[in-house]
Amino acid sequence: MCSPETISVVIVTHNQQRYVGKAIESVLNQTVAPNQILAVDDCSDDRTPDILTRYEQAYPDIIDVVLLEREYGIPATRNVGIKRATGDLITFLDGDDYFNEHKLERERAALTANDCEFAFSNFEYVDMTGERIELWDSTGTLRPNRLLQRCLTRDFPDGNLFRDELVRRSLLQSVGGYDEDLPILEDWDLRIRLSASGEGVYVSEVLTAYRQHGDGISDRSSHSTSIELYEKIIKKHTGKLLADEVDTVRSIGKLLGGAAERRLYRAVDRGDILCSLAYFVLFITSDPSELKRLPDYARRGARRFFDN
Repeated sequence: MCSPETISVVIVTHNQQRYVGKAIESVLNQTVAPNQILAVDDCSDDRTPDILTRYEQAYPDIIDVVLLEREYGIPATRNVGIKRATGDLITFLDGDDYFNEHKLERERAALTANDCEFAFSNFEYVDMTGERIELWDSTGTLRPNRLLQRCLTRDFPDGNLFRDELVRRSLLQSVGGYDEDLPILEDWDLRIRLSASGEGVYVSEVLTAYRQHGDGISDRSSHSTSIELYEKIIKKHTGKLLADEVDTVRSIGKLLGGAAERRLYRAVDRGDILCSLAYFVLFITSDPSELKRLPDYARRGARRFFDN
């Protein structure tokens, strides 16, 4: 009988002294213990490094702490974790989130039983105190079919991708880890590449808590270039589609249009006329039928002007 595959959990932190203890405890309390907990801190200037060091001293056989001396950013910090991980399987956890106690057990079992390269599960959105806000897959009906196409078009609940997947280290290494040229949306880019190179399996049980507050890891990056990055990622990966996948190409156009529309609203609300026009052109290029909504944006802009 083969031995179970070993697991490394990579915890990425930056100024999360309030939450990081809960994150580590949730990994220590797993029903299937990880073989390695690798905490990589991206140059925090609060008490986070001290907290991590105390845990490393208390659990020297399992916890390994890396304190970066300058800010690397999200993708590069996670790549440090990938390079130092020793487990056959790797999963990530942000320092303000936490696992359900069965997370590693359930996902490894699903990955093994289905002979897949990665496993992901349902998760809950929680507030600063840990109270549930809502579930990601609130209906329990998500099916991981056509996973590459769904990742490309973000065809998941509210357009939010799965997270904290348990993935074979060999697959992470073969796809090159996180793209360090992407200041945001690096998780979307990686999950497209994972789905293009390996099979994934979904566990409908809620196994991770995703904390919603303004000081999270992902909130550090500026979203001012999000449209350009959407375009960059889409152009980077549309070659993975078959020529006859017209519906997916149309969905990608709607996705880009939706992102442009959100930026358009923000530009109109702050009274930035030139930026508003640029985003409106991008929006109607993605879906020309939306030209009929021009009067709505004009009225919104006028209200913004006269209110000031």
